[in-house]
Amino acid sequence: MDVVKVGGSILGHAREVMAVLAAYDVLVVPGGGAFADAVRRIQRKTGLDDTAAHKMAILAMDQYGHFLSDVSGIPAYESLDGIRTPGILLPSALLKASDPFTPSWDVTSDTIACYIAKMADADGFIILTDVDGIFIDGRLVDEISATELQNLPETCVDTALPGYLLEYKMDCRIVNGKDKNAVERALNGEPAGTIVRGK
Repeated sequence: MDVVKVGGSILGHAREVMAVLAAYDVLVVPGGGAFADAVRRIQRKTGLDDTAAHKMAILAMDQYGHFLSDVSGIPAYESLDGIRTPGILLPSALLKASDPFTPSWDVTSDTIACYIAKMADADGFIILTDVDGIFIDGRLVDEISATELQNLPETCVDTALPGYLLEYKMDCRIVNGKDKNAVERALNGEPAGTIVRGK
């Protein structure tokens, strides 16, 4: 089983992406997307505490998960117990029981999906986003170490992710979710996007 984080940035392509994922042994972890962006805006306007914002952003992942389930017919689950694939995990109940993260926007659904991949003992971990992978000086790189990724300025993943990949000794493949062929290659274990080496 692979854990596949479906980024909120590809909401407009969700039907097509989920139709591809439906044919594979995958556990989908939803991003936060527009739902989490609403939490960011509210925090900026009101001074909402980081702890509350963190909890609300996790609930935003649940909301996107319900959307992904609706457009795909893939069932959504609140627990890893008894989950069947393909399936979508709504993470709020899991993280309410055990949340290892310090509340901060450094930790988003990227790192949360990494944590879930570890808990689920996944065979692979894929992040679907709206870009082709990691770029250095305008050039897409096929492979990068998590240590190198930590030293880059802003990328398409959250800043906490590389540290968790190193801690969990886990690799992650970052793929453009709007490119059906790239998604299928990644799911089939073929080169696509950028692989981040944490092992």
